[in-house]
Amino acid sequence: MDTGLIVSRYATALVRLVEETGGGEKVCAEAVALQKALRDVGGLGQALRGSTGLSPDAKVSLVRTALGGSISDEFARFIGLLASSGRDEFLPMVLVSFIRKYYKSKNMRVATLRTVSPPSGEILGKIAAIVRDKAGFDIVINVETDPDLIGGFVFEVDDYLVDSSVKRQLELIRRQFIRKNRRIV
Repeated sequence: MDTGLIVSRYATALVRLVEETGGGEKVCAEAVALQKALRDVGGLGQALRGSTGLSPDAKVSLVRTALGGSISDEFARFIGLLASSGRDEFLPMVLVSFIRKYYKSKNMRVATLRTVSPPSGEILGKIAAIVRDKAGFDIVINVETDPDLIGGFVFEVDDYLVDSSVKRQLELIRRQFIRKNRRIV
């Protein structure tokens, strides 16, 4: 069984469905929310797997509850399709693939910004505008806080990485010191 092929086909099918119905933005937001729920709610991923004995309708109800009681018809039908075809074990990977494919179809990318403290909305807007002007695509910024950075930020989009953290600068100074003194500190 080729997991990548299965994941890609289901994600592509969901992208095509939302393009036909026009509900892409809502379904993508639900997919992002379900990803977060799968990470944060212990046992949710296990409950959605095929071996639990839950019916496809029960799995759709479980997802609906996890997302606050309401989901779009497209997303409900898709979760039901995965469950009834025995492919629900691939749900986390399908969500990741769908989100990437959907954003790509809208000329958008997902970026990650790691900082010591959360930036303001104004800063995020400026970053998005700079990327749009320089790279020619819009971004959705996922903000992560990481106190180990000490200061500065790490910004990543696609294969592009900017590490302007104090932690990285200290590491560079340490390596220069070792190289100059030819000893390990």
